[in-house]
Amino acid sequence: MIFKPSTYILIFSFFLITIFMSEGQTFSAFKWENRVLLVFVPEVDDTSYSKQIAYLQKHEIGLQERKIKVITVFRDSLLGYQPSDQMQVVCTKIWERFMPSQAQLQTVLIGLDGSEKWRTYFFNDIELLFDRIDAMPMRRSEIRRSRSGSKVNNKT
Repeated sequence: MIFKPSTYILIFSFFLITIFMSEGQTFSAFKWENRVLLVFVPEVDDTSYSKQIAYLQKHEIGLQERKIKVITVFRDSLLGYQPSDQMQVVCTKIWERFMPSQAQLQTVLIGLDGSEKWRTYFFNDIELLFDRIDAMPMRRSEIRRSRSGSKVNNKT
């Protein structure tokens, strides 16, 4: 399966809009279901953005295993949406909540509990992200359940 940001990022962007408009700056639709990696892009033509997304595309399987949804946030739109007054309000709320750098691409990891877990600028070491997630108690529990489930399946 090929990672296509426009495919499922658009779907989750819609949920993100709904969340921010109806529940006021929370990630409750993702809470306990998915981790969210917000990619803040100050300028639409930022070359580091295309490099970052290409890098993440190479690691789609690892992102899926860790239940990570990638959402790109531009100043006035989410990936795939045309700028509008409503979209600008949503994006402004996201920018205000996470206060990313005004000058360069930045990523923010939101955990299953809805809180910020990690923040960095452009990164090219996916293992750093994966190790951080894999060390989290909820992820360790997921791994244990996965291993015990595969042992049961192998016995049958």
